[in-house]
Parts: sequence; structure tokens; C-alpha cells
Amino acid sequence: MNKFDKEIRKLAKQSNCPTSKNYEIKINNMLEDLGKEASRQPAKKAANLPFFKVGIAACALTLICLVSVPVAAQIMDYVKQRMLSMNDKEFEEIAASNDEHNITREHDTEAITYSREMSEQEEKRYSELLDKYENEGLFPEGKLQIVDKLENPETIDSLVYETYNRKLFLPEKELSDEELLEIIDYYRKSDYVVQNSGQAKVIKEALQKYQSDPYPNATDLSEEEAAAKAAFYLEAVYGLDSATMDKTAEFVASEDPISDNYADWKVTFKGTDDFNYIVNVSQNTGLISSMQIFKGETFYGYPRQAAQINETLYTSVYEQTKDIFENMNPSLEITKGLIAYSKTEDNKADYGLLDIKFFTRDGYCFYFQYILEEDVYDFLYVSQCEYDSYLESSWGDYLVIPMEE
Repeated sequence: MNKFDKEIRKLAKQSNCPTSKNYEIKINNMLEDLGKEASRQPAKKAANLPFFKVGIAACALTLICLVSVPVAAQIMDYVKQRMLSMNDKEFEEIAASNDEHNITREHDTEAITYSREMSEQEEKRYSELLDKYENEGLFPEGKLQIVDKLENPETIDSLVYETYNRKLFLPEKELSDEELLEIIDYYRKSDYVVQNSGQAKVIKEALQKYQSDPYPNATDLSEEEAAAKAAFYLEAVYGLDSATMDKTAEFVASEDPISDNYADWKVTFKGTDDFNYIVNVSQNTGLISSMQIFKGETFYGYPRQAAQINETLYTSVYEQTKDIFENMNPSLEITKGLIAYSKTEDNKADYGLLDIKFFTRDGYCFYFQYILEEDVYDFLYVSQCEYDSYLESSWGDYLVIPMEE
């Protein structure tokens, strides 16, 4: 669950779904139980993200719990029936409120904000009502008011969620049980809507296919073929000869399903100085899906100190990365390329990390992350995607620089 765990964590940080502290703690605990690897992304920022900036998928924090157990076993029947009773209009309204294209970039985070903090008493009552919602079928009489944009937000004296500024406005008075239940209801309905979105279904279906037959078949690469493909990518990116390296190969569920592929060959190479390289290649095409470096058991892409950056440097890194890409994929044509990083107040690259992204004519997106001070790529991954000028634009302190279009 390695990369999928990272993606869910990143989505959690940019999530379109407002959450209480208790809900966040519950999700965090769930993720810790399911995957022990820490996310590479610091909690401070939501900006320095790869191409998985998908709003409708951002609420899928509970999806990871549903891939191996039917929904009916996860929630009580009356809660399930409440989800199923949503009409098309409400379903579409909630989906729209979680769509990344319905938000503004006028603040420096994609996360939901509150007009004020909940009081300790409100948090306590929220937790109690959440338990009753899930276990006793206690639901609100009404539903959370959702608006596109408030004309005079300073005059708001009732509970309302504004999608434009991604803000949940709480009245200054103590929240009533009804209002707390409306927030809880919105969370759960958002989760349900996202779990039934196209992307969520692809992930669930792929995992279900793998679970029904977790072994390579006649059309898949053999272990030897997969290891050879992985070795080719390892040399292309790092210039390493794997001939003398210890290696292992596992047939695993795909962490980012592409087309009909539901599994990857995961090849681990043991390098020198306690470095390990993990290369995932698609089950039948052999196309790389991800590559990561570990030092011992620790992912090497942890945030560093802010690093110096200038046009000459990032242009050089881009051209170097493009050469690597073309060596790896001689048949793929780049249609757009960009550099991106989080900019500090003194114009350094925050965390010492630089993002390089290529879009291809065949509909693939290749994402590389580069550690500036060490001149090394800590990971890369591949998915099917289309270029989106809105998502691939600068906002807040996240600077996106088109290099090729």
C-alpha cells in the first residue's frame, strides 16, 4: 500500500472535506494502522503536491478501508440507506462542492478553513453525536447550507459552507446539536459521493481484481522480464548497474491503476551504503509506474532545508530530467513540461525539493521529485492524466513554471 498510502495522506492535507479534530485523528490512526511509512509531505504545506491534485478524490480518506470489505460491513444499515437515499440533485451538489475547479486560489491552502475554532464543549458534543449518527441512526432534520459565494460573509449568523473560499462559517453562538449533525452528515455524504466517483471505482475495481487473482497470468511479464525492465529504469535514472545488486520481485496490487492493469511487479534493489531502490512496473506492459529511494527503512525524500534556486539551475535540472525521460521512454512524445516548487519569502525552494512534470501525447503524466542539494531524484511516478491549466498553475507560494508547451 506504499504509494497509495502517500497519496491518501497528501489528499488528506488538501482535502475538500471539512473535518473535526476527532475525525482527523481517526483517519490518521487508520492510516497509521494500514501503512507505517510517513508521508513525504510536511503538514505545514498543502501546495507542494504532485499531479494528484484531484478535489473529488480528496475526500476518499475512507476508501482505503473499503477496498477489501463491502460497504455494508463498514457502516450500519440505516447510515447506508441514508447515503443511498440521496437524490441526483443532492449527489451532484455535494460532488460540485468537492470539485477542485470550484475553488479559489486567493488563500495559501487548499484545505477547508473554519470561520472560528470549535470550542472544547462543541468538540466533545460533536464526538458524542458522531457516535450516535453512526451507531444509532441519529440524523439531522435538515442539511448543511452550501453556497457558491457569500456576498457579505461578515454578516453570516448561521451555519453555511462557501465553496468559493472553501470555508465553513460557524455562528458565534454555541453550535446546536442540529448544526453539528449537519456537519457530520455532510462529511459522510461527501465520503460516499467520492467513494462512488469514477476514480474511486477504478481503484476499488483494480484491487478487487487483484484480490480475486493475486498471481501473474499468461499475458503478464514474467518475474525475470519485470526485473530486467526495472533494471533498465534504474540505470536510466541513477546510472546504476544492477548486475551485482541483490534484488527481489513481488507481484502486488497496482497503487495507481492504468487502463486494464490492476497489478505491478515491485522490484527491490539493494544498493550500497544501506540504500535501497524500489521500482514498480506495470504487470503486462512493463511501463514504469513508480520509483523510490530508501535509506534503510526510511523514505529518502524527507523535507530538507530550503535551497537556493534560480532560472539557470532549474532549467539545467529540467533539461537533465528530460534527457532521462527520453532515454526511459523513446516512443513517448512530450506535449507539455513544467517545473514547480514552493517558494520561501527569500525566494528559495522550500524543503529543498523541485518538481518536474511531463505530459505526453499518449495521455501519461510523469512526475519526478528532485533533491536540489544532493542532485538526486528521490522518487518518480506515472499515471494517466490530462493537462489541466487550472490545476497546473501557480497559487499561493507554489510556483509553477511552464518549460515546454
